[in-house]
Amino acid sequence: MTITRASAPYSEARWNQLVDQLTRRDFMIGSASLAALLSACSVQQGDSDQGASATRTVTTALGTYDIPLEPRRVIAIDSRLDLEPAVSLQLPLVGYSYSEAERWVPVEGDLEVLTSPVNLEEVAALQPDLIICTDLGTEDPQWPREALMQIAPVLPLDFTLPWRESLTQLIGWLGISDTGKARAATAEYESKLEDIRGRHRRGLAEHKIALINYGSGGANGTAPSGIAAQVAHDLGIELYRPVEGKDPISPERYDLLAPADGLLVTTAVDGAPDRGTDVLWGEIPAVAAGAVIYSNGNVNFGSVYTASYCLDLFDDLLTRLNARGVNG
Repeated sequence: MTITRASAPYSEARWNQLVDQLTRRDFMIGSASLAALLSACSVQQGDSDQGASATRTVTTALGTYDIPLEPRRVIAIDSRLDLEPAVSLQLPLVGYSYSEAERWVPVEGDLEVLTSPVNLEEVAALQPDLIICTDLGTEDPQWPREALMQIAPVLPLDFTLPWRESLTQLIGWLGISDTGKARAATAEYESKLEDIRGRHRRGLAEHKIALINYGSGGANGTAPSGIAAQVAHDLGIELYRPVEGKDPISPERYDLLAPADGLLVTTAVDGAPDRGTDVLWGEIPAVAAGAVIYSNGNVNFGSVYTASYCLDLFDDLLTRLNARGVNG
């Protein structure tokens, strides 16, 4: 995999600021609706004649325009929100941006990892015929949807949609009739979901679990509509929120975490906080009791693969809580 990065991706703090500017919406869509679409979606009305122009007409937040009926060179701008659905639909990807794909996302081939924020010349050099770009509802250097339209047609995935609905949106625009890999990944998620529900039925509604970010700037809350929160909702877990949204949690405020039976902590790949620099972290009751799981990768945003990975994390945490006899 080739990496060309002139600058680092947006910090978690900057991303959180952007998220705060967006309108929150209910993040659930019936899993049956997505399953039905994945099983029997077909090219919709408005398709152009394949033998003539090999395009289809779509209407998105950017207007009404043509996209390739069978794209050959696709770029996913965001490695979490754009890349994952593209991988699940087996689109012919040539590159992506923001950050390197997480290890649980089955990226195939030698893809270019592009500079972040986006370098338009770099994108153009890959000669894409289709670009998938997260739509924040406004232009931003990392997600420059309108500027990218000058290079190739852009499919702007609505940031406010839950992962199932976002995947459905992309399938609808593309008119894909064969969603085998996405269907299999979604079915695996639903199967794993039911298994965990069955094994942890009693504890799901009783355990007090908090989602926390922990990065170089310390700890903070998580996005209410993030992928881990969506998975918690699917499981029937009512999350304990120690602070409003993504507000910081300084060591002096770790007492806010004391009521939590367990913690699921989003961290970088190097794992747990350094006890040498944050001596108070180990005094949090859940941490001291070993009822804490570290993600070792970004699980704040993503699609079907990150959702499935989050199920594994919750399963591990619930197993630890049940072993301790906490409301289990």
